[in-house]
Amino acid sequence: MIDPTPHDNKTRRGFLKKTSGAIAGAVVMQTLSCTTVTAKPKSTEGNFKLGDYKLDSGEVLADAILGYETHGELNADKSNVILYPTWYTGRHMDNRAAIGEGRALDPAKYFIIVPDMFGNGLSSSPNNTPSPHDRGRFPLTTTYDNIRAQKRLCEEVFGINKIRSVVGFSMSAQQAFHWGAVYPEMVQSIAPICGSAKTSPSRLATSGRDETGAADRSKLGGWGLRETSRGRIASIPHGVMRLVPVADLLSQRKV
Repeated sequence: MIDPTPHDNKTRRGFLKKTSGAIAGAVVMQTLSCTTVTAKPKSTEGNFKLGDYKLDSGEVLADAILGYETHGELNADKSNVILYPTWYTGRHMDNRAAIGEGRALDPAKYFIIVPDMFGNGLSSSPNNTPSPHDRGRFPLTTTYDNIRAQKRLCEEVFGINKIRSVVGFSMSAQQAFHWGAVYPEMVQSIAPICGSAKTSPSRLATSGRDETGAADRSKLGGWGLRETSRGRIASIPHGVMRLVPVADLLSQRKV
């Protein structure tokens, strides 16, 4: 079976722009109602300081941060919240393609929160985390780690305890599934687009996970460069998520 999800950011943005309004709008967003915000929609970027954040693996990520962007205004009873996380390798700027007045994700009606995934270069990532968790030494993070941090963002920064819908595309669809399973009392609906609740084995098989996971990160300042049967490999030296080990952890977690 061919994976229908586009795998480069340019193609993803175009695909998302074409499909998100049709799918999310037809399936979920047309059923939602809330108080219309009369103020002109605005966008705000921010960084939420998580402090020393304990990961699902047991490791503690010191001085962790969660990048995010919001669109629109939170209404008086905080009933118009849409959470729209970033996808694999995506940043909150990429999600803007699906957000706009007259669209399903309409900032004139909804308060849309776009949190950045760990490892995307804006939230805590190999490129912006100091030693001992910099570069190839950056700890594994899971979808569960991301949604726990997003929950704290909603509660501690905005005082939100109900989310009208969690919308997601590709790996952010995976986050939407996790939100619905882990926090059903907080989430009223989910709209996963072109995603799955668990990373498929076919994605693991194509990534060279055994050799990458076994790379000696003590060499070259943490890049983990070494010779393998496939040639020389290394941990990715910038803010790109280490998807495959994350998927391994997810496959072992019952959500």
